[in-house]
Order: sequence, then C-alpha cells, then structure tokens
Amino acid sequence: MKSKTSATSESTNASSAHWFCWQNPFTSLYTHFNSGDYPQPKDTAILETLEEVMDVEATLSGDMDLGYIAHRIRMNDYSFVGSGLWLWQVRLYKSYLDTHDNFKDWCKDVVRKDYTTVLAMIKAALVWVQLVTMGFEILPTSIAQCVVMYKYIGDLDEFSKNWQYVIDNLEVHEFSKKNIKALLEGEIKKTNTTLTFPLKLFQNLERTALNCGISIIQLVEQMYDQIFTKVVRTQPEQMSRWYEDLALIVKEKDTKEAAETAQQANRVSPATS
Repeated sequence: MKSKTSATSESTNASSAHWFCWQNPFTSLYTHFNSGDYPQPKDTAILETLEEVMDVEATLSGDMDLGYIAHRIRMNDYSFVGSGLWLWQVRLYKSYLDTHDNFKDWCKDVVRKDYTTVLAMIKAALVWVQLVTMGFEILPTSIAQCVVMYKYIGDLDEFSKNWQYVIDNLEVHEFSKKNIKALLEGEIKKTNTTLTFPLKLFQNLERTALNCGISIIQLVEQMYDQIFTKVVRTQPEQMSRWYEDLALIVKEKDTKEAAETAQQANRVSPATS
C-alpha cells in the first residue's frame, strides 16, 4: 500500500501537471508522448487529431503567422460539412449493411452519435453545399445555423433570398441559430432598408445636406422631426440655409410645372383657332 506521504505527493504533482497543461498545453502533450510513462490513445481519431495539432504547433513555432491561424480556424468552422457528406453517402448507398441492419444503429455504435444529431449533420452539409453552388461566400459556420435554413431548401428561390436577407441584416459574428431563426421568422426587424428617389430630388437633398454639414440620412431625420415632432437638432443658421434650399426646391418644381403647362397650352392653341 502506498504511504500517505507518497499519495499526497502524487496528488500535488498531478495538480501541478494539470495547471501546467493550462499554461502550455503543447508542452504537456510533448511531455506526455515523449516520456513513455503514459499510455497512448488507441482511438485512431484521437491520435490523428493530436498529430495534426502537433503539426500546427510546429508550424507556428517562432513568429506566429496570424493569417495562417485564422485560415485554419475558418477551415475548422466548416469541418462539419465533410462529416455530413460522408454520413449522407453511407446512408444513400447503405454501406452500413455490412455490419448493421440499419443506419440508426450504425450511427450509434460506430459514429457514436444519436440519429437526430446525424440527420442534423447531413442537413447542415446539404444546406452549406447548396449555398456554395449559388455563389455565396458568406456561409453558415455551424450545424445549428444550417439546420435553420434547411426548411427553405425545397424552394431554392426562397432559400437564396432568405440567406441573402440574413447576410444583409446580421453581421457575420452575429450568426447563430437563435438570431437567424428570429430574423427569418420576423422576431427581428430589419434595421435598414432602401428608398428610391428621383435623381433631381436626390441631388437637391444631397446639396442641402452638404451645405448643412450633415448626411442625407440626418437631413431626412431632421425634416421628419421638424414636421412631425417639432424637434430641431441643427443650429439656427443651418436651419435657415435648409429652409432656403427647401424653398428653392419648391420654386424649381413650381417653375417647371408652369413651363410644362404653358407648353401644353401653346400646342393646343393652333388646333383650336
């Protein structure tokens, strides 16, 4: 039997090793695999993952290439796509029949995932691939995000428009199952929209905004406040210039209408004389 002192010492060493792992996990891995005192994983998936991790660490030794790090992280974001497509293929060709009676049991025993999770992975991969083939380069980065879109995949036009709607109204870092679902189901309203102005009116608004030292959006907001809420945010001299420009717009419009009326009258007069 181990002595109490020995047990305490081992416990302290284990605790220190755990803390050391958090300080530098790569060093911990090197120590683990090179000492020969620790059992090696038998699962090939674990071994290959560790080999890839160590390869990355070796690549990053010295000066870190942040572009490469970001690239690898983004690739990992899309790792679910390959897994989903492989599962889709196994299910399609019924490759599982060599060892199992049905796909569900094969997933549970071999892949070690429940059937619901597997179906979500397949749906996610199909959504991601469809978006890529439509030309999108801003894409979902998780299974959950893709599954929200799967309900629209039966109508590709709606599917495409909905994803474009997501891109237009959410920042990429805001992509999540909750946000995408809420946006498409109307729980999140658009924060921006597009208005079409006649060119002449837009030019007049642009000139007025420039004279006042504000943006067109701010000008429209102030016009709305002045008309409907009586809230004025500009300085008096700015508002004076704004009213002058507004009066000019109205005058130009009246002059144009008067000229058009005169022209119509001139065209009608010979016919009636």
